[in-house]
Amino acid sequence: MTQSRKTFSCLEDDVFLSLLRALRSACVFDICAYAVMSNHYHVVLHVDQSRAKNWTQEEVVERWLQLYQGSLSTVKNGLI
Repeated sequence: MTQSRKTFSCLEDDVFLSLLRALRSACVFDICAYAVMSNHYHVVLHVDQSRAKNWTQEEVVERWLQLYQGSLSTVKNGLI
């Protein structure tokens, strides 16, 4: 029985890196290093705990909404 392996295309590499950058803008981590192989990836992140601890609940919700499309008024109105 042969096992097929999923390989990343150049387009998928670009999508993966775009996703990492989008997550970085909404979260409190820095990308220290990454490697995209043909069928997997490695990422080394540094989480800025002191910055995260200083976020208000509103900031956390705003950043979550950056990733999952919504607005703070939607949350305040109980729609999410």
